[in-house]
Amino acid sequence: MDIKDIAGSDIKPLLEYIEKQSSKDNANLYRYEFKHIAEMASSHPSITIDEYKKLLAVSAKSGRLQTLRRMSYVDKIYDYVSKGTLPMVQHKRIDLPSEYTSFISMLRSRLDSSVSSPRTIENYVDAVWSFCAYLAAHNVLSFKNVTEQMVVAYFNGADGKPRGRTISCRIRNAILRCLDQWAEGVGSQVVSMLPDYPSGTTIYPGLSKEESAAVEKVLINDSNTVSYRSKAICSLAFYAGLRESDISGLTCGNVNFKKKFIHVKQQKTGMEVTIPLDVVCSNLIVRYVRQERPPSRSPYIFISKRTKDRLSRQDMYEASLDVLLAAGVHAGEGERKGLHLFRHHMATSLIETGANPAIVSAMLGHRDPSSALRYLNSDFELLKRCSLSISEFR
Repeated sequence: MDIKDIAGSDIKPLLEYIEKQSSKDNANLYRYEFKHIAEMASSHPSITIDEYKKLLAVSAKSGRLQTLRRMSYVDKIYDYVSKGTLPMVQHKRIDLPSEYTSFISMLRSRLDSSVSSPRTIENYVDAVWSFCAYLAAHNVLSFKNVTEQMVVAYFNGADGKPRGRTISCRIRNAILRCLDQWAEGVGSQVVSMLPDYPSGTTIYPGLSKEESAAVEKVLINDSNTVSYRSKAICSLAFYAGLRESDISGLTCGNVNFKKKFIHVKQQKTGMEVTIPLDVVCSNLIVRYVRQERPPSRSPYIFISKRTKDRLSRQDMYEASLDVLLAAGVHAGEGERKGLHLFRHHMATSLIETGANPAIVSAMLGHRDPSSALRYLNSDFELLKRCSLSISEFR
């Protein structure tokens, strides 16, 4: 699709949707980007949207983070024009009927006492809030008046936003945690109306042996321009399987350089894990601290040059991009990126060598020992060995 096709499209419904669901300021960011697309189309009508994004990346005067945000707006505008897809937005928290407000308050209280990750809590609250807001918008002010048709319409995207298995599971689990909020049978009845999507694990390609070798070469080689900070962060995911939240939260108290181990209480699960400290990780952390880390009283090992404090999720993601770009791995559009790609590689590598999945789960800090089984579905070589020949069925 050429940029002129996007510039000539009517995105007024998109802007109205974003302003209604989120904020006028958020809608203005899309309006600003669409204006730039239109200006570019007037002088270069034949360039494609991908070419426009490359020009944006090269010529943008703002920082890298702002440039990535602008490119994400371009993608969302393109998805709306080409597919009619509305973007995910952070909804405005309008007032809800008292029953729903009490439900969300009870849910948050019970999650606070059992779930350690603030992000997980907000994911649950957001799913429940959106569901209750939809019901309230259709004059359903109590769970006792919810109908199956209403629930089906919500998940099928009657408001322009279809939902899937994750949202259904979050709402189901939230209601089950708070069944005493309603008269007997009311909460269970709503749970029975929620769609029961088949469970399964998405099979996606991780790092091949050649790709992992290219990444490892970047991590251990000093003859590249990747910072020690980026390499140290990625090495902790690649060799130790740490999550990004645990890497960004590392302090000197978590790392024992003398005895070569890392001990952390995982922010997502609250579980404590002790992991061997690979010599590559150890050397990169030391080099980062000695040569690159700016002076700061922050207790965290990895800090931002700007804030002199803990790195953000975007900082962690950009560290993975630095290494992947230098390795020439997963650099294409639509290919999986981020630190979880390295954590995934560490898990599949252990399973490939015959490690017990339950032991791998323990190393990764999973609550459920069977969680590592999902990585079997990503091991294509192992899947090939498990396949059946069709010759006998001819």
